[in-house]
Amino acid sequence: MHIKKLTICVMTATLLLPTLIGINALTPGEPAANDSGPSIATYNNEGPESAPGYVDPVGLAYPADPSNPLALVQKTGPMGPNLPIRAGMPSDVSFTEYLPQVMGSVHAGGIVLGAITDPSDLAGRAGPINISGTTGGSTGNPMYGSSGNPNGVPNGGLTDGWVRSLASPADNVNSANGYVRPMVPLKPQTKREFRGAWIATVSNIDWPSAKGMDSFFQRAEFTKMMNELYRMGMNAVIVQVRPVADAFYDSKLNPWTEYLSGKQGVPPDPYYDPLEFMIREARKRNMEFHAWVNPFRACLRATTDGLDPMHVAVLHPEWTVTYDGRMYLNPGIPEARQYVIDCIVEIVANYDVDAIHLDDYFYPYEATNQMFRDAEAYAKCGGGFASIDDWRRDNVDRFVCDLSKAIKAEKPHVKFGISPYGVWRNVSEDPTGSESTASQTAYDSLYADTRTWIREGWIDYVAPQIYWEFGRPAAPYEKMVDFWVNESRLNDNVHLYIGLAVYRIGSPNENAAWMDPNEVPYQMRYNAAFPEIKGNVFYSANQLIRNRLGFADRLKYDLHTSMALVPEMVWLNTGRLTEVESVTPRRLTQHNVSLTIKDSGNETAEYYVVYRGTALNGLDTEKPYSVVGVVRRNKSGPDTIYLDIGLLRGQTYIYAVTPMDRLFREGPISAKAQIELT
Repeated sequence: MHIKKLTICVMTATLLLPTLIGINALTPGEPAANDSGPSIATYNNEGPESAPGYVDPVGLAYPADPSNPLALVQKTGPMGPNLPIRAGMPSDVSFTEYLPQVMGSVHAGGIVLGAITDPSDLAGRAGPINISGTTGGSTGNPMYGSSGNPNGVPNGGLTDGWVRSLASPADNVNSANGYVRPMVPLKPQTKREFRGAWIATVSNIDWPSAKGMDSFFQRAEFTKMMNELYRMGMNAVIVQVRPVADAFYDSKLNPWTEYLSGKQGVPPDPYYDPLEFMIREARKRNMEFHAWVNPFRACLRATTDGLDPMHVAVLHPEWTVTYDGRMYLNPGIPEARQYVIDCIVEIVANYDVDAIHLDDYFYPYEATNQMFRDAEAYAKCGGGFASIDDWRRDNVDRFVCDLSKAIKAEKPHVKFGISPYGVWRNVSEDPTGSESTASQTAYDSLYADTRTWIREGWIDYVAPQIYWEFGRPAAPYEKMVDFWVNESRLNDNVHLYIGLAVYRIGSPNENAAWMDPNEVPYQMRYNAAFPEIKGNVFYSANQLIRNRLGFADRLKYDLHTSMALVPEMVWLNTGRLTEVESVTPRRLTQHNVSLTIKDSGNETAEYYVVYRGTALNGLDTEKPYSVVGVVRRNKSGPDTIYLDIGLLRGQTYIYAVTPMDRLFREGPISAKAQIELT
């Protein structure tokens, strides 16, 4: 079997999977030698070298013509929908997509995603093509077909790059239950917005789909999932790497998770390091990787049966508490807290993660007629506290504070975020609480005082899980958002992202509100009205991919039509960024331009942001539709190459570039360069 490493950049004006071509040999699972250096991503392609239409299982393809990346198309393949294949396949191939895709963007010549009416039209052709009977329009006037969009993304008007996501004249009314949502103005998309997806691994919720899967197929599944999320405009993934005191990585402190091999303590077969692999896949797509850790959940069972000998519950049963049929580490034991901190620092020290992420589990959710048996620890360590509740909150506070310090001491640039339960306290319990009547709250049930964490600046972002609809009696979505917006004002150096319940959309187990395809889009619209809200996080990845009520389509063709940079955390700093030396556009064809970005020796730069305008409309680098690409800096040489494809013949294009560090902090903009396509 011949194996190739693909190493030449082909990125569209508005994101999809980079299309890559190249030569060197590479062993499956082995990191590419230049993963951290080239201006593009690298992929492994496995298959017979001579097979012209070979579809590799990780979702890549050989281009029909290396000089014409538009010759790549996609079809429904054996691993699932939309696996790329090479153009020129037999006539029975069902062509469904044009690649690179522009996701309904206002740039890249107005090309629209849809079914290709004439597959042969792809051969040797660049620029706008006919799809679904619709011709790609001029820049700034895209047309939206219905192919691949059963829920009918509307043709509605553009407002400064934001495509109207709600088509009904009364789009603030839930069509399923008649509830009138609060009216908010339609806001334009912004250049910076956090767009994250949770990938849950516990019980194989999102990935891998089953225990005991061969390593090759584990990687194939993850790559395919990342491709789908990338197509939805995501710029971050939050992956559960330590779900139950186990590890999706090579650890000296935790056993290998059973959710990989099927047996705890057994590594993947053939061996690879999943965390290293996942980070590499995120890097290929310029997405942040947040390592999600469940700190105190030890086992989903009440006994140690089946646990590896190095599992903490086996080594230190005195640190555990059995509650409601599960085992937890006791946050009231200082040694247990330090163990969890050591486990997280191990991740930070050994892996190139962008952030550490904790969920809502500190003390467990309250169960009927159950008692968390930590009285002995309270008697030993709880002196000076008026109640066991205050002591428990102090335990969690100490843990969060100490963990924050430990992360920053190891790597100051690594972010620290927490996703708490959406209700801090009810107003009936605290006049400063939210207008809610929830039966459990973060403060009183989980002993998680997020207000203190925000005020003290122990975390870099908070992403409350507001998993309810507008008008929910116990916890109305709008009231919960209002509360967290007000909380975020306690400290400007803590970002606020909102966790959204994609898993409820169209679910037969939910109430009528979730049968309205506009419920979550309107939640996003509501969030956009607050400058304090810097983005959204969607739970979870598989639920997004299922596309219930067409929500994934809405993201791809409507809500995320412009790419977004991760919001800057100005209080974190990786050093000075200097202007690039030069940007030189070169005409490749009537529709394609190559940009050569000459580096100025700026070692802090991790990426370059490419901006594009026209002589007719100018170039405004503050507008989201001006951002046409983000490319990784070529650290092995002075030049980074970016391909801008699918442009309009006869237009004069203006380009500018900024350096950007790994924290997505931009440096000064370059001198503008322009080119006319004749």
